[in-house]
Amino acid sequence: MKKLIATVILAILTAGALCAQTLQVGPESLKVTGTPLSGPATAAITVWNSGTGTSYYTVSIPTASTWLAVSATSGDSTGEFDTVTATFTTTNVAAGIYTSTVTVTQTNGTVTVKTVPIRMELDEDVNRGTAIGPGSIATDPTGIAIGTREARSVAIGEHTIAIGGVVNDVSGTALIGTNRFIMGL
Repeated sequence: MKKLIATVILAILTAGALCAQTLQVGPESLKVTGTPLSGPATAAITVWNSGTGTSYYTVSIPTASTWLAVSATSGDSTGEFDTVTATFTTTNVAAGIYTSTVTVTQTNGTVTVKTVPIRMELDEDVNRGTAIGPGSIATDPTGIAIGTREARSVAIGEHTIAIGGVVNDVSGTALIGTNRFIMGL
């Protein structure tokens, strides 16, 4: 009888373990490329629970990775796919290769830690347009940039017109002083 009870208890425990929360994260790694002026903006990491119940999790990055941020920093999944957005800041970051990690930790059930290696490769900006001013770079072939690289006062490109302070902005934007307008591409 003791043997039968032990076998039933073992079966129940094994079945419960197979049905527990199972944290999944993808992709296995992220690699993004760009330049300091036109670097990658964001990339997505997907988090989900492939088991039963609800998987609660937190998302973190090393504090030394000042060029990387994530949102959301916590969540839960009952099987749906959640998106964690990794945001890359390349302004005032030198060309080179940067590495970091995004860590997703399941905080309930069996604590599970998944780590996604991050690699950001920034090439030197190439002056493809007309640039006037110390270190100024026009990154679009039709572009004109006037002022310093860090704080151009005028930038004009195929889809960008910017007049005012720091004009390192994305294509499709018109910036005049502190007012920003989105233009059709």
